[in-house]
Amino acid sequence: MTLVKWYPAREMSRIENEFDSVFRFLNNRLFGESGEENENVLWTPATDIIENQKSYVLKLDLPGVEKDNVKISYKEGVLTVSGERKNESEEKSGKYFRVERTFGGFSRSFTLPELIKQDEITASFKNGMLTVEIPKAEEAKPFEIKIK
Repeated sequence: MTLVKWYPAREMSRIENEFDSVFRFLNNRLFGESGEENENVLWTPATDIIENQKSYVLKLDLPGVEKDNVKISYKEGVLTVSGERKNESEEKSGKYFRVERTFGGFSRSFTLPELIKQDEITASFKNGMLTVEIPKAEEAKPFEIKIK
């Protein structure tokens, strides 16, 4: 008899991903949001959103994604990051017992505040991490008021 360790957190994460894919599919089909850019969405990259005094910073985990396969667009207050992680060449000599990595298209959209410098948005890609920096407009930057 083989003893197999059970990791409840990993199982819950797997179930959550399955629910997400079902609800994404239903949302697209039931509410007519199946635009061309959303039809190939198969996974969603994890994202950190950071706000500092000068800007908003988005950090997206995109392991296995080539820089040329990522597209960033901004329209009417919404920043969209989309792209594709392509499947590596198949292994002909062996057989898979389990495949956990997801391949295919992805898309994430973020509604941004109105007070940003949209013409100064920058993006960099290093070691599978996409960093998008969105500078705040002067009116949006917090300032301290001195008490007399």
